[in-house]
Amino acid sequence: MSRTRQAVRWGLLLVAAAWLSGCAAQVFERPLAVMLDREAVPCWRLDAARQAGGDPALATQYQAALESLLFDPGHPYDLRCFAVDELVRLDESRFRQQVQQRITDLSDRQTLAYVCRYAVGAAWVGFTGPAIRSLARADEEPDADVRPQCAAIEALHPGQSVEHVVHEALANVQQTYGIDVQVAAWTLVNRWYAPQAVVALLVRMPQHTPLVINLMACHRDLHALPTNREGVFWLLTLRDGRHRAFWEAAKARVAGLDPAQARGLELRHMGVLLQLDQATLQVGADQLRRRAAEVLARRTRTAKLEAGRDEQLLASLCWADLATLLMLDQAVRQPTVAAALFAQADADFADKSTEHGGVIAARRGSAADQAWQIVAMSFPPLTRRHDMMFLPSPEMIEQLYTSLAHYHFHAHQHDNVEAAGPGRSDLALADRLRANCLVFTFIDRDYLHVSYYQPGGIVIDLGTLAR
Repeated sequence: MSRTRQAVRWGLLLVAAAWLSGCAAQVFERPLAVMLDREAVPCWRLDAARQAGGDPALATQYQAALESLLFDPGHPYDLRCFAVDELVRLDESRFRQQVQQRITDLSDRQTLAYVCRYAVGAAWVGFTGPAIRSLARADEEPDADVRPQCAAIEALHPGQSVEHVVHEALANVQQTYGIDVQVAAWTLVNRWYAPQAVVALLVRMPQHTPLVINLMACHRDLHALPTNREGVFWLLTLRDGRHRAFWEAAKARVAGLDPAQARGLELRHMGVLLQLDQATLQVGADQLRRRAAEVLARRTRTAKLEAGRDEQLLASLCWADLATLLMLDQAVRQPTVAAALFAQADADFADKSTEHGGVIAARRGSAADQAWQIVAMSFPPLTRRHDMMFLPSPEMIEQLYTSLAHYHFHAHQHDNVEAAGPGRSDLALADRLRANCLVFTFIDRDYLHVSYYQPGGIVIDLGTLAR
């Protein structure tokens, strides 16, 4: 045997010995800390978990640690499965309650499948609601494997399809499910079916639950329907007593539209509709499209955004989208709005802890002047993570429901043309919130580039604003 091969052999033997030594049974001074330590050797962590489970003095902390193993990110599959088995053994009722509450925290697909197999084996019919919520959550991960949830639902409801069970959960005639499961079921039918089929399903449903009643009111009054969880929250907010005047005004405005104008309406259009002048309300989509093309042709553009896309994108927009685009283009160029935007962009440039953002809104003037005024309302972020992220707060999102658009800045430097336009996370937020959005980017100290974007990845270059 050559010296080289002999050295390799001895090296492998040493590694194997070290591994076997590392995985030999261990006794730990702080077993709970080791079982949760993501950097520790997995077999040590399992030994630590077994040690902690055998110590009555650690019973309460041990159960909490098992729940962290199961639901928190970053733990290996074997440890998660151990946690499931132990949680069932210790307190099956509490385990089921935790799964009902936190099913969407199970980001590891293998672990989710393991929990689904437990539910089927235990004939846990109450798992249907969590399974539906998990299915709806999967729309944030388009490639997610949802077969375990579907298989569990079918096994728990013999002879019924997943679709039938989801329809029953949406109707909720027996009040078996909470609003969270109903909303998840609504998200699923919007994912599975074309809009016309969704409307037909909704119309056939018993009009018993508040969710179905509110969805029908939205379809009837506003010719619109939310399609996901955040959209339902938008609807329910508008339907509470605080926004009755807004709802009634939007209902009256929608009633005056012709069928072509009403096609494609969403909740994000309602604030815009209430600010449209009569001249705009009298024209159709083709005329608005020509007007938008003429406006965009006059704008100074940035080479960062793909040239020649706008004409094609304009052709895909409905009447309400075109009206929104034109209104926002005019709104941000009002001197008071532009001045406010530059002041906020300067504040963002100086603040390295977060991006800044807010909503373009319409507010009544003074008591003497009741005319509507367009304003750029800045909101502090939900949390401050870094200089290239804005996380909207619940207060900002609620204000958005009756406003024209959400906006934020790309202002971490003045020469920032490469950052012009929305990023991937910005587009994802527009899809999730179903909102009209703007992003303002410093081209240099005295110019902000303006991009409009909306759900579906539509991005249109609106040119620049001068200080």
